[in-house]
Amino acid sequence: MKTMTYALVYSLCLLFFGCNINIDYLEKIEGEGEVITEQIMLDSFTDVELKKGWEVILEPASSNYMVVEANENLFEVFEYENKKGKLIIGASKQISNADAKQITLYFTEKLKSLKVSSGTEVTSQERLNFDNLNLDLSSGGEVTLDLELNTLNIETSSGSAAHLILNLDDLIVDSSSGARAYLDVNAISVNVESSSGSSVNLEGTTSELEVQSSSGSNVDAEKLKSENVTSKASSGAYVTVYSVVNLKAETSSGGNIKYLNQPTGDVVLNKSKSGGPIEIK
Repeated sequence: MKTMTYALVYSLCLLFFGCNINIDYLEKIEGEGEVITEQIMLDSFTDVELKKGWEVILEPASSNYMVVEANENLFEVFEYENKKGKLIIGASKQISNADAKQITLYFTEKLKSLKVSSGTEVTSQERLNFDNLNLDLSSGGEVTLDLELNTLNIETSSGSAAHLILNLDDLIVDSSSGARAYLDVNAISVNVESSSGSSVNLEGTTSELEVQSSSGSNVDAEKLKSENVTSKASSGAYVTVYSVVNLKAETSSGGNIKYLNQPTGDVVLNKSKSGGPIEIK
């Protein structure tokens, strides 16, 4: 009886999750037919969600519209919605190989949020200026941008990748699930949380750096010259930092911290019995 019950539960799980996987990942389309270009006018927006494998170029402009250049059959699955200041661009199927699958998005307002997923790639040909931006990357989404702004709150997960040049006041990073972030930073403060095998690489300068790394993740900040550093590593995480003045470091559960340069101010090193080494590199 138990065997039958387990088998039934297992079958139901496969049916439920299998259907989701098929909808989200297995129903793909390749570009076929003539490459066509269409222009679509848009109302203004400040929040953008991009998904399903498009290649998107962001361009500030004096009016809101997008130019879609893609194989003919991709227009059959192309979807977009623009309501209450939020623009969503996607497709009814996941787009894979194509002669063209490019969307150039022209916008007038400063964006407040940008969400990228499902293998979509986002770039821009110029530096973008915003006030405060929430950037959410997941499911293989990839962003390559040069940004000038006050605050950037970036969340990366599920194999996504961020390649960013940043000139800003405050940077907040939350990285997990094998995501990768490569950040060239000029900031007043940088706060990084990493977990679940993710990787965050930082270079540049900042006054304050705070790092919390766990679960086998890696934070490489040895090229980020930071006046004051507070760093915690646990559960097999590995962190490298460059502290100019003050350093406070703590390890537990096999975490490892290495620091370049001997700070000129206070150095406080706290290693628990289960913690890995804290040492100068």
